[in-house]
Amino acid sequence: MSTRTPGPWQPALPLPGTTSFRAEDFVLTPANRTAHAMVTSWPDWPERRLALVGAAGSGKTHLAHLWAEQSGAQSLKLPAVGDAMPAGVMEASEGSCFLADGMDDTNEKLLFHLLNAAKERSLFLLLTASEGYRPTLPDLASRWNALPKAALNAPDDALLEAALLKQCADRQLKVGPEVIRYLLPRLPRTLHEAGAIIARMDIISLALGRRITLDVARKALENHPLA
Repeated sequence: MSTRTPGPWQPALPLPGTTSFRAEDFVLTPANRTAHAMVTSWPDWPERRLALVGAAGSGKTHLAHLWAEQSGAQSLKLPAVGDAMPAGVMEASEGSCFLADGMDDTNEKLLFHLLNAAKERSLFLLLTASEGYRPTLPDLASRWNALPKAALNAPDDALLEAALLKQCADRQLKVGPEVIRYLLPRLPRTLHEAGAIIARMDIISLALGRRITLDVARKALENHPLA
């Protein structure tokens, strides 16, 4: 019977995590301040329809959920196949609010009909999409180009640092400032990766049975390249 010699560290099972969309967890910095102001200026949206755009991990879903809580918006499930209008839109009264989080993979004919219905019925509608979203359906492209847009920029150091510290607090991890300073210039500019690196360091520290140090941070980057 053969035996296997363990390497320098063996990954432990990751701890389950939760995504928080609380208002107090949304950190305002120059990267998101303008978009936040536009979204939360509801109900004073000039067109009643607004597109929130940004790269993956820039905080679109978090900000969209804050608006949904503020406005009482109904979240729409938009399919990639089929163009049937989601339930509730055509029966909604004037001023009702709807959130369509994630336009990129949605049927374009459905989006076109949804935008028309929102305009005709004077509904509030917040849509989110990647910064590079470009519809191919000409009628939808025309509607999309005319929409007011709130753009989230790539997270700056202040936002990434806040995200790293928040992830540490959520996992009850003690991480020194030297570890945060080491990580900041080495992480991709996304909030998703801020959470991922803390989870990876947590796994390695558990496997090694030691606290999170610069050595653990280096191992997390080496064994799980983020770039």
